[in-house]
Amino acid sequence: MKRLLAVPLLLGLAAVGCDSRTARFQVAMSAYADARYEEARIGLSALASSQHSGAQFRLGTMYAHGLGVERNPATARYWYERAAEQDEASAQYYLAKLHLRGDAGPKDPSAAFHWFERLAQRGYGPASYQLARMYQEGTGVTKDDGQASMWLARAAEQGYSPTPRPAATTADE
Repeated sequence: MKRLLAVPLLLGLAAVGCDSRTARFQVAMSAYADARYEEARIGLSALASSQHSGAQFRLGTMYAHGLGVERNPATARYWYERAAEQDEASAQYYLAKLHLRGDAGPKDPSAAFHWFERLAQRGYGPASYQLARMYQEGTGVTKDDGQASMWLARAAEQGYSPTPRPAATTADE
């Protein structure tokens, strides 16, 4: 029944002027949103193989989190890299996080810095914040409190302010 619903959606999107790739992406994303991950994976895989950056990013997310597929950080990284190379901002951010944590291979703080800087230059607040932290901690770059302050201010200008973490509690409290 759900598959039958995808056909009218596809036809409707085509009728309002969407090209077939856009329509197929919308159908795959509808399946993704409804947690019909196998259907989403099939649609996204076909689009990702034809260089659709949004599909590449979402497919990477499915592998990163094990949504309808076995969790596989290396495959997530592969798809994030393909999308990041096409300037997909979300893919660049999550690829940088993978490099920073070493989730899909050895940690590579320099690669993380590269992707965060590229995004921050485009005005992406969370990436500016990550750069501030990297400068503050000397991760992937020479420690520089001046640069850390500048990137933290820029993150705020870009509308990003991290949620404060709750203070650690002790067993005595």
